[in-house]
Amino acid sequence: MPELNGKIRVLPPAHAQRIQAQREQYDREERMHLAMELDKVKDQIMTATDVRDLYALCYIARKNGAWNDELKTLGSKKKEFLEKYAPGAGFKSRNPEPETLALTDGEDTWEDVDPTDVLNGMFEPTKPDLMMRTDDIGLIYSGKLHSFHGESESGKSLVLLWEAARLMNNGEDVLWLDFDSDLQENVGRLVAFGVEKDVIREHFKYKRPEAGIIGSAGYEAMFSRTYALAVLDGVTDAMMLLSEDGTIKGDPNDAFTKFSRKLPRRLADETGAAVVMVDHVTKDAQTRGRFAIGAQAKMSQLTGAAYSVAVSKVFGRGMKGEITLYVGKDRPGGVRIHGSSTVKNQQQEIARITVDDTGDQTVLTINPYKNSSDSVDDLSCIDDTVERNVATAVSTQPHGLGFNQIMEVMKKAGHGAAQGTVREAISNLIDGGYVHEGQKLGRGLIPFTLIKAYAGIEPPTVSDRI
Repeated sequence: MPELNGKIRVLPPAHAQRIQAQREQYDREERMHLAMELDKVKDQIMTATDVRDLYALCYIARKNGAWNDELKTLGSKKKEFLEKYAPGAGFKSRNPEPETLALTDGEDTWEDVDPTDVLNGMFEPTKPDLMMRTDDIGLIYSGKLHSFHGESESGKSLVLLWEAARLMNNGEDVLWLDFDSDLQENVGRLVAFGVEKDVIREHFKYKRPEAGIIGSAGYEAMFSRTYALAVLDGVTDAMMLLSEDGTIKGDPNDAFTKFSRKLPRRLADETGAAVVMVDHVTKDAQTRGRFAIGAQAKMSQLTGAAYSVAVSKVFGRGMKGEITLYVGKDRPGGVRIHGSSTVKNQQQEIARITVDDTGDQTVLTINPYKNSSDSVDDLSCIDDTVERNVATAVSTQPHGLGFNQIMEVMKKAGHGAAQGTVREAISNLIDGGYVHEGQKLGRGLIPFTLIKAYAGIEPPTVSDRI
């Protein structure tokens, strides 16, 4: 009983009765809440189609002390799995052991695959058949997984919406999984491209998920349809939403591999769509290379192509600008052959996309890369202001400047520009033989030196370099 200063304090009977009644009411509410939650878990176990989802549900039941014979025997196909993870049997790993993953539809995918058809020439190399340049060269593959990554406002989603508009106008369905924007913005862009409202209603399959996939009929139904293009806008948020606990913990490569099998790879395999993940890059332009931010598995899991997206000329409402695409991976091999011969960080320039919003409608034109002989660009009209500012900056230092130093010199001179724009200008100067990229020095510094006159800007003399 309660004590006060070493003495037993006796509660008044009426007070004690109220406390006891409150406790009993609290217990009743807890039991009712738990029963409701467990009924929900029970229904989800009965409808689950993925062993990983089953594992998560069984974990919830066990954690709430409700693991019983009824749950063990739900569904003959699931009985073995449920019993395997009964109390006392484990929960040692968050991943099911390989032997618990039963065959699907009786198919054993571990059997040898007969290569006869391939050897007889019955299969042709996969060709990129979507997002065509003006010279009829495609950039993405149907049934494959791709990545478009770049800085914020670099035009990643804009380019994909343009291709979505083209496909929908041709009567094709497009799936858009939005974890980053909203319906109003995306539909607004489609309307600006000139897509009719009825076409958008019929062919634009838009989803804005805000909860996990367990028990979702819409999630499973998504894989029973076909799409020409499927875009996953916002990879990190999607990974968190589809994870078991709403976070991304542990090995990031393992987390992305699991996510890929649940959503983007599965979409490509089961719907035949060209699946594109829209992702971001790290802040440091010098060290990001060809990768999206995060796990290396984001690149290794791709079955199609990976593109870095950069602004080469600022675009916006009432403006005409330009976007540059660099191909950083091309597993089927049908894209790289049509790119620039200059390779940096395993990336080649593959396309220049004009964004023209000066007329009644927004129009994108996907041209070949800048220096290709068949380019339809009038290269003389390309604004090289940033290139000239970069050349001026590096011309002042005989031993070269690092990227951050170039940014600082340009800013002090009143010529500040976005990192992506400056990076693109440096790349153009290197491609043209005007700037030399030196060896990496301490703290990752890579010096850039002007070695040939550009637009009247002379390089330092030999004596200056000594």
